[in-house]
Amino acid sequence: MTISLTTKIIGVSGSHDETLELELGSGHNSVTLEGLIRMKVTEEVRAFNAKQKRRLGMEYRTDEDLLEDMEHGRINVKPKGVVDETKEIKKAIQAFKDGLFQVVMNGRKLEKLDEVIPVRKDLEILFLRTIPLAGG
Repeated sequence: MTISLTTKIIGVSGSHDETLELELGSGHNSVTLEGLIRMKVTEEVRAFNAKQKRRLGMEYRTDEDLLEDMEHGRINVKPKGVVDETKEIKKAIQAFKDGLFQVVMNGRKLEKLDEVIPVRKDLEILFLRTIPLAGG
């Protein structure tokens, strides 16, 4: 079954929306939130490494990552070279734990990484990151 994951980033320069179609094997009736985050990041990293054009998920970039990029004059979402999948998964899991982004399933905010998400056709998943405006 294919599920659709929407990422919405609000802040810095307006709003950024992106949708990722994630193919789950036929044996998946459910997945934990941590498993879903891992699958999302894995797919993004694989696509990025294959094409070197795709943006990495900004919802799990740390404030330090963003501040460091801003010191260089822009937010770098296209790092050079091959991206390490394991490292990005760890960053994404930690970012969720730190509250840098939220995950909403069918209008309900998911709070814990071990929450079980039932895989079904009407499933709506939103990854949401808000970035405070400068000075606020």
